[in-house]
Amino acid sequence: RPRTFITYIKPILPLIIIMLLLWPFFKQGGTVFFEIWILKVTSAGVLMGIAMAFRILTMISATFILLMTTQQKDIISALTQMGLPYDYDLTLVIALRYVPTLAGMAQTIMDAQRSRGLELDKGSLIERIKKYVPILAPLIVGAIRMAQELAIAIDSRGFGHGQRTYINVLVMSRRDIVLFVMIITVFVVLVYARFWGLSVPGLL
Repeated sequence: RPRTFITYIKPILPLIIIMLLLWPFFKQGGTVFFEIWILKVTSAGVLMGIAMAFRILTMISATFILLMTTQQKDIISALTQMGLPYDYDLTLVIALRYVPTLAGMAQTIMDAQRSRGLELDKGSLIERIKKYVPILAPLIVGAIRMAQELAIAIDSRGFGHGQRTYINVLVMSRRDIVLFVMIITVFVVLVYARFWGLSVPGLL
């Protein structure tokens, strides 16, 4: 649902804003908008900041959409049956699965801190960053606790003992093949446009 997706994306918005604000000072080129002492904000820096912010947002959004529309067991089963070792599959899926889980936990902690009077949206940039310390501490503790519980659950299910079998064997349909070819085609076109074709002046 869109509201759930926005809830997961909201905690990373400060990172996107920081990238938009910092990149213009590190990438030079093009038209100079304004200058502060030895720092210059140019058109190339602004474009690079926007591009990097959209890259991060696109990758995280794609990950969230995948995890919200595909069951974890289907991802593991598909990767394993394609030949990837099960140890690597499980590591990848756990990493992907717990990104939205940690995002939801962060949102819960933020709501709890707001109910105690913590105003995250007020103050200067430095003050706002300091206000996130009471959020990071319980988030790290919660992540460690989840890792311990996950390790116990994996061990109790006999992970790594004996040969693994599957209840459902996944087979690629014609629709899957067409979609796979389309994705590969778009990827090749984008790579060609990035390195040999279209480009934004000042970003390369």
